[in-house]
Amino acid sequence: METHSVPGKATQIIVIAAPEVSSLKVAGLGLLERWKKVGEKLTLTVIPVEMQDLARLLESVSSPLFLTHESAVVEELALETLLEGEIEPFEAVIPASAKDENARVIGLGARTARMLSEKLAAREYISMQEISKLLEENEGVFLRETKLSGSFRGIVTDKRSAKKATRGLAASLRMRPGGFVAQFVNRPISLRITRYILNTSISPNQVTLFAAILGAFGIFFIFLGGWRNAVIGTGLMQLNSIIDGVDGEIARLKYQTSEFGAYLDSVCDEILNAAMMVAIGYYLWQEGEWVPYLYMGIFTGLISISYALVHWHCKWKHGLGFYWWFESYKPRVAVQRSTSPFSYIKKLFWKESLIFIFFILALFNMMQIMLFVCTAGALVVLILFFIHIPVKQARW
Repeated sequence: METHSVPGKATQIIVIAAPEVSSLKVAGLGLLERWKKVGEKLTLTVIPVEMQDLARLLESVSSPLFLTHESAVVEELALETLLEGEIEPFEAVIPASAKDENARVIGLGARTARMLSEKLAAREYISMQEISKLLEENEGVFLRETKLSGSFRGIVTDKRSAKKATRGLAASLRMRPGGFVAQFVNRPISLRITRYILNTSISPNQVTLFAAILGAFGIFFIFLGGWRNAVIGTGLMQLNSIIDGVDGEIARLKYQTSEFGAYLDSVCDEILNAAMMVAIGYYLWQEGEWVPYLYMGIFTGLISISYALVHWHCKWKHGLGFYWWFESYKPRVAVQRSTSPFSYIKKLFWKESLIFIFFILALFNMMQIMLFVCTAGALVVLILFFIHIPVKQARW
């Protein structure tokens, strides 16, 4: 009697055990542990299975599933692509690079899975490539290819390939949303640091606090006055900016993200940002440049921390951060990845961009230029707040 099956989205992933590589780690996690973390992230039930039990498991399924091998390392973005559409009972969804040894995840409809179980009954071992070939040769299976662009996929067979997979996963983080400085100055350095400490017990929160201490010392040096102290101070702030990326990279690669960690990182960043503005205004005033520099620094710092407080308030009240009235109708990802002129202006005022520019200008004793720009930006934010809250009465 045939088991009932219906089309739908996969809710589980069967991972074929590979004892020969089970002791290897990629980005600080064991291979099976990594699959379980990916499953948690995508709300997929992960079912480890020995090869001799695979056929018996497949013959009883009644809903779509993913099939993979423990030795495979697949970024969750690739699985998200496979998860987007429903899988018909007679379908097999294979990445467009299925003939490539890096293609190690297959989506199976329920009927296809039961058919495959018959082919595997007498097998002691079979590779994912051989499974793909069996599916291609079966006339009763509709093979649907899906392009998995922009995501890392690899296979681990030894320590060397495990290190290669770690580098590949880390490299995939470089082009995530961010400003020019973050992508092309900070991340190439922070990702190298991240790779060195992935296999240690250092947690993302510990990195956050260490970066914050560096930033605090940087602000202290700026307050001391003098060109050399200004360069040291802004240099320490630039180092803080680089290491501040390490906590997020560790959290993503080891699946250690947490609400507390995100708040801790945000609080440290915003306090340091505001304090840096005040410190630079004080430094320029002490250097005898111009008395209003002190008030410009204080004003810019107050607006900076005020924006942060509004953002945290929105996060607590609505579950989502603060967005201006003219962006609130857009999906969050669309706002973050926007290429509009306004988005580029905003990126100029992101922490990593501000700190890098101040560091370069400190070398030439010209920080007053960027302080003027930041003060003008703070004034614009104040005007936008007035329009957003009293005039538009938009959500905040």
